[in-house]
Amino acid sequence: MNTSVRGVNMITKVKRDALIKEDVKINQEDITRIDYSGEKIETAIKDIVSTYIPDDIAKIKKSIDENTPEYAKLLREKQIQAIRDWITVGISTCRKLLVENSNYTDDEQKYIHMLKKIGIMEKDEVTPKQEDIHKVQSFISRLKYISSKLNNLVEMFQVNDSDLDTIRKILNANNRSKEVKERPQKEFVRAFVKYIKDHCANGNRITDLGGGLGVQTSIQDNIEVVVDQIQYLINTNEVTHISIIDKISDPMSFSQLSSGYRDTKLLVTLKSGNTIEIQFHMKSMFDMKTK
Repeated sequence: MNTSVRGVNMITKVKRDALIKEDVKINQEDITRIDYSGEKIETAIKDIVSTYIPDDIAKIKKSIDENTPEYAKLLREKQIQAIRDWITVGISTCRKLLVENSNYTDDEQKYIHMLKKIGIMEKDEVTPKQEDIHKVQSFISRLKYISSKLNNLVEMFQVNDSDLDTIRKILNANNRSKEVKERPQKEFVRAFVKYIKDHCANGNRITDLGGGLGVQTSIQDNIEVVVDQIQYLINTNEVTHISIIDKISDPMSFSQLSSGYRDTKLLVTLKSGNTIEIQFHMKSMFDMKTK
């Protein structure tokens, strides 16, 4: 890419404005799913932990010694399997309910309790009423859909794994500040919740599985480090697109979406299609965030 920093800023401002509009649209209450029944998105994602993730998944993290070789990868694999198993329990439970099979496992009993909690069944029902059968059938379709999206997210993590050498090369190229470090890869459960709940299972909006983190003491330092990073990115063939989200010098553009935190982010799309996030923080803000 032969693009000036000013040109990148102009292009990404348009992209950023479009992203803001998209977020507003996605958060409208009247938007509906189009993959099966037209059910509203907020109905499909409520109670996400008990619906798609076992409520005891935190025990997995406690069961693994952090000093174990390949700790992060092992944790991810176990979390993925736990989510897959729980979705399978959900599907088997719903199928048994439809044929009035009362031979439920302990996990299936837990799932029935969850179905009652979210309104798929009435609290006093042993089997679904005739008018509720379609809810159970639709719920099976929902679980199959979420299962396919889970597989998509797993593939995204695998692509990010294969990009690690490229990511490190990009971060190490910033000679002005040695404080731009590789960020630990996002924990899978956190990524899954964000993917389903915040991004409505839209993989194009996953931008932070990997990336870097820099902390600067002044706005001038922040600008210089960001500009250095951009100049490297626009001259490497490893990158296909750069977007800039600047909440430090242009905070009002994000007044409706921002929590008040100020930083600068580069969203960098690699040749693989993976988008990484490089964050640049002011030390005062970062210290407050991490306390």
